[in-house]
Amino acid sequence: MIVRLPMLRRRVLLPLLLALASLPCAAVHAQVAPALPVPAAAPLPASLFFAPRSLGGATLSPDGRFLAMRVLPAGERQRVRLSVLDLASMHATVVAYFNDADIANFQWVNNDRLAYSLVDRQRGQGRQRFASGMFAVNKDGSGYRQLATREGIVRDRPGMLLQPWSTFLIDDISAQTGNFVYVWRTHLSRLNSIADTSTGRLNTLTGGYETVKMPPDLLYWMSDSGVAWRMDKEFAEQRNMAYTFDRPAGTWRKLAQVIPHDPAGEAIAPAFLAPDGQLYVYARHGGDKLALYRFDQQAQRLDGAPVLASPGYDIAATMVHDDAKLLGIRYRTDAETTLWLDADMQAMQQAVNARLPATVNTLSVAQRTDAPYVLVSSWSDVQPLIYRVFERASGKLIPLGKAYPAVDPGRMASRQLQHVQARDGLTLPAWLTLPKGGGRQLPLVVLIHDGPWQRGDWGWEPASQFLASRGYAVLEPDYRGSTGLGARHFRAGWKQWGLAMQDDIADAARWAVAEGIADPQRICLAGGGYGGYATLMGLQRDPALFRCGIAWSSIPDLRELKDEVNWWLDDDLRNSNEHYTLAMLLGDADNDKTLLRENSPGRQPARITAPLLMAHGYTDHIVPMSDARALYDAISKTNAHTQWIEYDEEGHDWVLPQTHADFWQQSEKFLGKHIGKDGAAAKKE
Repeated sequence: MIVRLPMLRRRVLLPLLLALASLPCAAVHAQVAPALPVPAAAPLPASLFFAPRSLGGATLSPDGRFLAMRVLPAGERQRVRLSVLDLASMHATVVAYFNDADIANFQWVNNDRLAYSLVDRQRGQGRQRFASGMFAVNKDGSGYRQLATREGIVRDRPGMLLQPWSTFLIDDISAQTGNFVYVWRTHLSRLNSIADTSTGRLNTLTGGYETVKMPPDLLYWMSDSGVAWRMDKEFAEQRNMAYTFDRPAGTWRKLAQVIPHDPAGEAIAPAFLAPDGQLYVYARHGGDKLALYRFDQQAQRLDGAPVLASPGYDIAATMVHDDAKLLGIRYRTDAETTLWLDADMQAMQQAVNARLPATVNTLSVAQRTDAPYVLVSSWSDVQPLIYRVFERASGKLIPLGKAYPAVDPGRMASRQLQHVQARDGLTLPAWLTLPKGGGRQLPLVVLIHDGPWQRGDWGWEPASQFLASRGYAVLEPDYRGSTGLGARHFRAGWKQWGLAMQDDIADAARWAVAEGIADPQRICLAGGGYGGYATLMGLQRDPALFRCGIAWSSIPDLRELKDEVNWWLDDDLRNSNEHYTLAMLLGDADNDKTLLRENSPGRQPARITAPLLMAHGYTDHIVPMSDARALYDAISKTNAHTQWIEYDEEGHDWVLPQTHADFWQQSEKFLGKHIGKDGAAAKKE
């Protein structure tokens, strides 16, 4: 059942937001989710690290006078609601609230109206309902309308025009002046797989739908950057096409045609289309790292030197703009920063940074050039996200709320970037988190990221912080095959699962020993997905190095993995047109049978003799739980130090806060027994 609040009851002053701009930020957040007093010597509860966000998704209205955000009140079984804050009065209105679902995606349709969809955050992935529905409402809570069905049930008046359940919002930060949003639909085959998708324009007042004709063989549409990207099916020798969508005319215009993949590294991919019509693209241009370039659309070539380039990272950028011009370019290297092209915004950034020197401070602008407020999002390795607004006229920096109000940055651990030399000379970035106060010869957890086609960066990480709070050093290496670190680093991992990628993890652990950080007798591997696979392989390949392992959502057999996941993958950054097949990255099912078999941990379970904790979601569709359980049973036949945890509601990616809290509490006990402070238990037998 859904409850829609009457108008008089909706208009509330949220305790999550300021009643008075003069109140200090800490005092405001004490009202959000009052944490129980914790003695200085007592460890912080696991639930603190893995709690859901109290605030999220803060977005300015096109005129910059209102702010919409997701709000989760403190308390058991509460639901995420959509709130709109009048920035002039600091008066908040809950405009959407359901008692059986949570607000998921939302966007401003215009200055007065929002569209949103739902998710059930109190269900695990295995019990999630994917018919999320679509709705619209005015910023004062009036004008509610359902736009798409949810689980086949009509939640509005009989006879209302509703789109099918498989209609979803296209993320679009460029709100419009009309009452339309852009949506996409999935069309299923008789086998319930996605056969096709289509795009349309949906009127949020009437529910009317108009089909938008898309370019053929569309690969993806980056709606927030104004560019669509088509990839020819026979991509090896064909050219790709970039388009831009003319919204008033409802038509597509060709921007660029490029070679998608070539040995010389000349492939390009669109980044964004600036308000002045300038196309920006990513290219290696014969080098190792992706850089950002302007693209000459008439000459069909890169226009001069790169706008942004980094010696250590592929550039991944988004534009910061209003309705008049490109103001800046936001990009990520080891952390996120902004290159401002506008002098006023650069001065504002410097002023904000001077007041908030300990955090990364991201400035987000509204569409209107005369918007009175700028949204400031701040975070660091010890401080989760905090929202503030900067008032242009007065220069005031007004606090709004914290995503995780119970987290005390004074009790969090520092996260630092290190560089490890692999045995073949490849440099491996690695993120090191040490317990508060540091130390030498510490028990070490080598935490292996999933993907494997992604990488770490600087910010507050709950698992690392939890482990550090328990006295463990945490090392997270970006082994070869990780993306965002250049073509050489990425391609060095091709067909190296269980081989050189595994050597990198061992080399990182040995580096920590050589640096005096880690006790060589107290090193444990841990990871999920690919990280779970690498944990199992590490225990097989380097039994003298690793004392124990924690593996969740693990991959027992690489041959089975190829049958369970999409054959087509990109490089996980979605900022490159260098797309690869799984056969290139992992191994070909026919030509690499021996490679895949030999590097599957399920092939020799008896070689895993160290203590092992395995956990799995019951409804995992990437790696069926039966496969993981079969491997666990095989290992347990010759290894008495094994433990199995099963989460009935979860799939491959766990979503429930209580799942994460329970799992890490169980892991804490496991680590304490095998590499913790108890001297006898910490030493290898």
